[in-house]
Amino acid sequence: MFKPRFGTRTVYALVVVIALLAGGGIATAKASIDVINAIDASALNAFQHQVEEQMADGDDNQRLVLGTAPVDKRLVIEYVSFRAQPPAGEEVTLLVLTTTGGGEGAVHFLPLVQQPGSTFNVWTSNQLTRIYIDAGTTFTARVRRSSSAGVTLLDLTVSGHYVDK
Repeated sequence: MFKPRFGTRTVYALVVVIALLAGGGIATAKASIDVINAIDASALNAFQHQVEEQMADGDDNQRLVLGTAPVDKRLVIEYVSFRAQPPAGEEVTLLVLTTTGGGEGAVHFLPLVQQPGSTFNVWTSNQLTRIYIDAGTTFTARVRRSSSAGVTLLDLTVSGHYVDK
């Protein structure tokens, strides 16, 4: 288990000393501490959600409902992890997230990579993001494949944090 060497007070003191030595004064030190506090607050409002589904034989695309942001909070998705296992010879051709942020609908295209050297046909996407979702709105993903034959296993995880409206 990781144990930090320095406590929060020590970090604050170091920030103040560095700001003063750099000629920034107390206002700069306070601004730096506010940034540290904001980072700490986002960790306290963590969010993650995983969806596992199967794309049925006869379907070439699947909509995944990932969730709805609470009515009193906005959601920031910071990381997306995806894995699909279609039948041999098929390709996963599209992965998009659909969101509403700032009152505007948006489609976010994520890169897909076929994993080499696997016994199975595996496609993945692992992407660092910063996608904002308005309070009370539903966000989804859509996956498309090159054929509708056979069953495709889908696993998608999003993680991030909530912020007050």
